[in-house]
Formats: sequence, C-alpha cells, structure tokens
Amino acid sequence: MVINIVLTDPKEQHPWAKYYAKRGIDRPVAVELAPRRVAKRRVSPPKSAPVPAMSADLQAAVQAVTAQTYVPGVTAAPFITAMQKEAVARELKRRVRVRYARFALAAAAVLVAFHFTIAATIFRLPFEEKLQTHLQTLPAALLPFYSSARQPLQADGVVIAQADRINSSTMRYVAAVTLRLRKPLYVPATSNGTFAYRRLQDSLQTARDQEMRFNLFSATQAPELPELPLLLQRTHQAGETIIVRVPFTARRLGWHWRLENPPVELRLANRTIDGDSLDRYAQAPHLVYGEAATLADVRRRVKLANTYVIAVSKAVQRHADVVAGVEAPVLASAPIQPDDGTLPADEGSAVTGGVDPDAPAIELPSPRKVEKAATVKLSFGTPRPTMQRTVASGQ
Repeated sequence: MVINIVLTDPKEQHPWAKYYAKRGIDRPVAVELAPRRVAKRRVSPPKSAPVPAMSADLQAAVQAVTAQTYVPGVTAAPFITAMQKEAVARELKRRVRVRYARFALAAAAVLVAFHFTIAATIFRLPFEEKLQTHLQTLPAALLPFYSSARQPLQADGVVIAQADRINSSTMRYVAAVTLRLRKPLYVPATSNGTFAYRRLQDSLQTARDQEMRFNLFSATQAPELPELPLLLQRTHQAGETIIVRVPFTARRLGWHWRLENPPVELRLANRTIDGDSLDRYAQAPHLVYGEAATLADVRRRVKLANTYVIAVSKAVQRHADVVAGVEAPVLASAPIQPDDGTLPADEGSAVTGGVDPDAPAIELPSPRKVEKAATVKLSFGTPRPTMQRTVASGQ
C-alpha cells in the first residue's frame, strides 16, 4: 500500500491547530476520561496471523508514524483524509483482483494440463466399442455390390486390418470385410478332359442331320439316339471367401472422436469369382463333369453316341455305293456325240464304257479292227471335200 503522508507537528494536524497556533495558546483539554477498570481474564494468546506483505512506501510511512514522540493528551495516529482512504480502498481492491487473477491463471493452467494429459492417455484412440459399432454397418453397405442371384454371398464378419496415425487428432483405418460364397459355381466345361465330349457332341449333331436328310433307317432299325446335354464343371466351392478392404478416417474434436462414413467407391477386393449357381441351369438338361454320381451316366451316353455315329457313317457309305451303281448305266446309255473321240465298245465286251479300263496300255489291233477303222475313217472323211466343193461352187 502506497500512502503519501507528509508528517508534521501533531498540533498542526488538528483542525483547530492553526487557530490556536496564531494566538499562541494551547488547545484546552475538553474531557479527561479515567480508564475503566476491567476484570482481567485469562485469555489464551491469539495465534499470530500472517502479516501481509507491504510495499516499500507503505512500510516507510508506518515507520515514520511510529517514530513520532507521544504527546500526552494528543493522539499519535495521523489524520487520514478522504483521498487517502480512497487510495487505500483502491489498493485493497487491486490486491484482491490480482489474487483472483493469479488463482484463475493457476486454475486455467491446471485445466489445460489436465485436458492434454487425458487426451494423450485415455482419449488417445477411439473407444473399441464405438469403433466396432461403426464397423458393423460396413458389411450391409458392401454386400449389394458383390452378391447376386448368380453368385450368392453372405457377410461373414469385419475386422480392422490396418490403423495408421496421421497426427495427434486424426486416425486412418482400413476395414477388411469377409464375404462368403453360399453355393458352388459352375461354368460350361472347357478343360482338356472335356474336349473329347464336346467333339462327340458335334459329331452326333452332324450324324443326326445326315440321318434326317437321307432317311437312312426305318422306324424299327434306327439306332438309339442318345442325348449329350451341356457338360458343366465346378469353378468355386461353397464357403470360399472374398476379402474387401475399405478405408475410413476418424477425427478427434476435444475428447470426442468422430468416425466418418467409409467411401465404398474406394473398396478393393482380393479376388474375383466367375461362374453361376446351378439355379441358372435348372431349366436345361446338364451334367456335371467330375462328380461321382454322374460319371457312370456320362460314360453310358458317350458309348451310345459313338454307336450312333458309327451306324450313321456305315449307312451313309452304303447309300453312296448304291447311288454310284445306279448312276453308271445312265452314263453308258448316253448317245455318242459326233465330236466325241471315245470309241464305241465291242459287241461282246462286257464294258459299258467307250474304253475298257482293264485293257493294256499298248495293244496291237487285229486286222479286222484295222480294216474296220479304215472304213470308218473313209466314211467320216468323204463329206469334207464335198462340203468344200459346195462352198467353192457357191462362191
């Protein structure tokens, strides 16, 4: 506390001190009170209260007041004016405000330290229960992108596959969703083991077309026509899984962690499956390659198909021979054209053609044939000069 007090003679501090000082008289004593006798009681000495710290100016003023000589009948306390009282009150208020400000600063520092301590220990990561609750919504969001009537899948769980800290208030997670196949998948058989079956299917279709075209068999003699349906092979077993990875981010606001919705467009599956369930082939006849239940049936159908193809091939061959035998006399009975160089057959020759194919390549003609050939040559050559002469005479 700073109080500016100018200490003077105790007489001059009284309101009438100046009045009595000008007249050179002393201020009369109005009343002298005798001290009242009070019974002494045994009182325990009071506990010493802590002395508040005083400023240097206030301590100097107190020492100056206590240093004045006590005058009987005059009080030694200095006279305090209204301005001095106001200054003392302001000083006391300032001290109270400073004390409260220090307490508030200390409390704020403690709260800040407590906040960062709790955030770095208890709320360093999102709570596991809240994280699992958020993860349970992922399988339902991803299942429509992969499951269908052709490839039925079901959700089989989700776990955190990766967790990375970006900074003190940001975490990046990668969730792994497991989808399990509910039914086995099949495709048309195209393996090396089914190549002979597919080739036999083509041969059977060709033989059936030939039978229908040429009407090779009667109703009682026709061989049994087997049916070779579509042959399927299994590509995926029931219970196989697909792992889909989906990233998402968690951000902390104070002590609260906010989990963002996962961007399903950034999903990544570890594999793709091909094929359809047997429900797609339920309306068409089919066989499954490799299964023990259909192995005997496949062998029986293949055996019947081979028998049918061979029977049709033999019937086609017989039909071709008959057609060739019927068409040969038609060619022999055709009239010989004048410009045809083929010689007519002999009377007793059994060959129907103009030239005997069994005759030797070089054969000396008999005299009868030579004579006959000369006669034929002369008969064919005589008209030519006549024609020329006719043309010449016409000119």
